[in-house]
Amino acid sequence: MNTFLVGCCFFVCLISVGAAESYHLYTGTYTTGDAQGIYHHSFHAESGELGPAQLVMENVHHPSFLAVHPNGKVLYAVGESRKGKGGIFTIENDGGLSAVQSEALLSGGCHISVDNSGKYVAVTTGKGFVLYALAEDGSIEHTVDRVTHTWPHRWRKGPMVHAVYFNTISSHLLAVDMACEQVPVYEIQHNGVKLVGPPFISPVIESGPRHAAFHTSGSYCYVLNELSGTIDILWYDQETGGTVYLNSVNAFHQAAEKEWAAEIQMHPTLPFVYASIRGHGSLAVLRVREKGADLQLEQEIEGIGTARHFIIDPSGRWLLTAASDKVSVYAINQINGDLKLQASQASPKVQCVVLAPIK
Repeated sequence: MNTFLVGCCFFVCLISVGAAESYHLYTGTYTTGDAQGIYHHSFHAESGELGPAQLVMENVHHPSFLAVHPNGKVLYAVGESRKGKGGIFTIENDGGLSAVQSEALLSGGCHISVDNSGKYVAVTTGKGFVLYALAEDGSIEHTVDRVTHTWPHRWRKGPMVHAVYFNTISSHLLAVDMACEQVPVYEIQHNGVKLVGPPFISPVIESGPRHAAFHTSGSYCYVLNELSGTIDILWYDQETGGTVYLNSVNAFHQAAEKEWAAEIQMHPTLPFVYASIRGHGSLAVLRVREKGADLQLEQEIEGIGTARHFIIDPSGRWLLTAASDKVSVYAINQINGDLKLQASQASPKVQCVVLAPIK
């Protein structure tokens, strides 16, 4: 049976039983100018309606990237930079946040990821990452491992781990190192992590791998390069963690003086991958081919703004961007993947958006 169809069937089942109609939408920010912390918007998936921004947490500094626990009740915020101040918060019914744990544990990095089982959270530290084990309530229980990359840098003084991702079955962790231009895979063990074989190395120097996304089957990984605006396609073995480089494709039609590609996401049910580029404020739609082994650029949608981050809601109907001091909602055409602006709200210094279902 077609691998993509298997993945689609799995996600359709999840959406039919688990997708909510209303969500709390939280924004990560840089706390400069008029931005004071973490903001909340209401989001209605039935209509695409987006409510105005409301400040819900002030006692943070540069909470630029957020993640939500699979139970939908806990929000994690990483405080970017040396003076960054993040935290772990309980999500209240009205969308408010209550601090749970010390913010020091989640400070200094720029990316945070929670695994699908809710057992682990991984946080970048600049030169590496920290893996924490989580208690049942979503709080940090203990440190599983702290990893520092020591590979030589290729284009800037490094290393620089820009993002960390769990695979779909929570057995491995991928660390995207922009300066060393490598994507090592680590096996998660009870008392630490273990490097799995030699890491993938970008085929082109100064491509700058930034973020990544898995195919819905879990068998392919797409690595978005910030500087070159290309996507490296890797075959990925979920059991062993091994990767094989297959190909690289251009993510965008037109070239900018500086590409500044930012985010990449796979649609949960349709055969499309989306990627944003800040260099000319656009979002690319790429069709998945060969069961996931290839991508073909279908269209480039302009006027998106400098989208540092975006997400696709669980229903697969909406794409939400964090760009140019506003959050925007785009309706996704369920046939060709095209986008149409549905709603937009001002949101100060927004860098990231996440959704938590209203219980």
